[in-house]
Amino acid sequence: MLKPKRLERKSLVALVNPTGKIPEKFSSQEDYSFEYLKKGGYNPKKFLVNSEALKEERAEIFNSAIKSCAKALFPVGNSKGATDILNLIDYEEFSKNKPLFIGFSSLSTLLAKINQESNVIVFYGPHMVFLNDKSSFRENKYTIASFWNILTGDSYAKNLGSELSDKIFRSGNEKLGLKNIHYYIPEIDEEIKFEGYESGFAHGKILASSLEGLEELSELEYNLKNKIVIVDSVEINFDEAFCKINKIKEKTNALEMSALIVASLKSRSDKKDSKLLPELKNDSKRKEFVMSLRKMFKNNIPILYGFPSGHGRYKLTIPIGIESTLDLKSGDIYFKESIWD
Repeated sequence: MLKPKRLERKSLVALVNPTGKIPEKFSSQEDYSFEYLKKGGYNPKKFLVNSEALKEERAEIFNSAIKSCAKALFPVGNSKGATDILNLIDYEEFSKNKPLFIGFSSLSTLLAKINQESNVIVFYGPHMVFLNDKSSFRENKYTIASFWNILTGDSYAKNLGSELSDKIFRSGNEKLGLKNIHYYIPEIDEEIKFEGYESGFAHGKILASSLEGLEELSELEYNLKNKIVIVDSVEINFDEAFCKINKIKEKTNALEMSALIVASLKSRSDKKDSKLLPELKNDSKRKEFVMSLRKMFKNNIPILYGFPSGHGRYKLTIPIGIESTLDLKSGDIYFKESIWD
C-alpha cells in the first residue's frame, strides 16, 4: 500500500468539489476555507466547479487537482455522491502523486474506490467547510486536533484538557492508533454507547464509510475480505440500519470481514419532539440491534457499536487501507504499519 507524505507548512493544497458546487447559502464557506488554510501556513488553490456541472467537467477539474502535485485535496462539496465519476478518475496519476485525500459521508464511495484502484492510503474525516474558523457548524477542538495531527504527524493537544488530550490522535503515542473515546468516557455522547466484548482482537485493513456508501460499494462488487469495516449513518433507526447491513451481506463477501464497527447512528435533531432520538438513546434497543447483527453473521465476525467516526460530535480522522489490530474490549485500533511515507 502506497502512503502519502506528512503535510508540511507552505505546501500546495487543493480545495475540490468532485460532487458539485455546495448550496448557494453556504457558498461563502469556499472562501472561508481558503483563508483558513492560508492562515494555517499552507498555499491553497481552488479546483472548484462553479455550477451544477456535468460529471465529465467535475471529473476533469478533480483530475486537474490530482495532477497539480498538491500535497492534499480538501473537499468543500455538497451532500451528493460521486459514483457517476468513479470511472473517470485518473487513478494512475493519483498513485503517482499520492496526495492526502480526506472526505466522509457522501464521498465514502469515492474514497474507497481511490484506495482500491490507486493503492494509496486515503482518509475518512471531516470536510474543510466544518473545520474553518468561520464555519456555521464548526467541529469541536477534539475533532480538529485529531484531523491536523494525523495529516501532519503532530501531537497538538492545546486547550483540550487532560481527559480529551489523551484520546485524540497524537503521533507521539507509544502505540500509534485510534483511541475509542466512547469506551473511556461513556457519558460524552448520550446517543452513542459502546458495545464490545470481554476480550479478543481482530486484524485487517481499515475501511471507513457511511452505511449508504457501503451500500453503493456493494453494487460495485467491492471486496470486504479481511477488512475492519467502520460504518455510520444519520437519520435512520436501528431497523433501517439492520436492513441496510443485511442487504450488504447478501450482495458482498461481508461474511469474510475481519470485524464490523457500527460507529454511530445519529439524529440531526436534539429537539424534544424528535421521533428518532429516543430510540437511539434507548439502551435495550441498541443492545437488541447489536445482538441481532451478531446473530445475522452467526457470531463468526465481531460486531461492535460506538466509535468516534462519521457524523458523531467527536470524530477521529481514519486512514483507509492501513493494516491494523482492533481491540474488541475497548474498540481501540492500533496501526501495524506507518500511515505516512
